[in-house]
Amino acid sequence: MTIEQHDMDMQYIGEKRGREIGEEIGREMTVISLVRRKMQKGFSAEQIAEDILEDVAYVKALVSAINACGPASDDMDVYRYLHPEGDTN
Repeated sequence: MTIEQHDMDMQYIGEKRGREIGEEIGREMTVISLVRRKMQKGFSAEQIAEDILEDVAYVKALVSAINACGPASDDMDVYRYLHPEGDTN
């Protein structure tokens, strides 16, 4: 394997991982948005979890994070609160 081929392989791997991370963030941002909207309508964490087919404990963690970030926050603020070190898991 040449150095150029190795570099191309490493670039492909990095780009693939970057796309995967982006998809993970996008999925979580979607759930955060759904939870926030349902909270605004007065739904409980249990009702939200049932409606969006997510684990109640996960929804409760999102509700807590949304409340901790405050009403002026957006979904990305909540995501960063949940993942302060940039961790996507």
